Amino acid sequence: MSSASDEHPLADYVSGEDRYVRFGEDILGLQLADTQRDMLRSVTQQKNTVVMSGNGVGKSYAVAILCLAFLYCNPRGSVMLTSGSYQQMESTVWSEMKSLLKQAREAGFPLPGRVKEAQPRIEFEEYPSKAFRAISSTHPESLEGRHAETMLVIVDEADKPDVGQKVIESARSSVTDGNDRF
Repeated sequence: MSSASDEHPLADYVSGEDRYVRFGEDILGLQLADTQRDMLRSVTQQKNTVVMSGNGVGKSYAVAILCLAFLYCNPRGSVMLTSGSYQQMESTVWSEMKSLLKQAREAGFPLPGRVKEAQPRIEFEEYPSKAFRAISSTHPESLEGRHAETMLVIVDEADKPDVGQKVIESARSSVTDGNDRF
């Protein structure tokens, strides 16, 4: 007889409104701010979540937490991230993701996935459709056709000039059912 933990190593984090919050606190070892908790909970409850605030308040850090939480708490889930400033995304969200993942692994949580730098991504050999992928908004058509059992699509820095209606529509095309989030 197999247990839930045999099915998925993070079985305690695959359901519930607070699963991403618990992942951030337990696995990533973070002390989350109330606004970060609210954002993580919103993604479990709502198909669409919009976060607006000033510069330097921690949005990119919260996005990094969310990307990892969604990726690891959904056994066959994928995350696609685009940004109005690809360079800024690499130096904020992506660098924070790599750091958080490294810290969790060093703390004894054997989170799977291979980190690749050229076009920032995390890939999983056992599930080719499961991945984190950062995709430039320069060619909106490259955002289309990305699907997984559960999909999270994030448009970061959506106020930047490179994010127009075509980018939003192309990114949203990967959100196809009730399991997906935007």
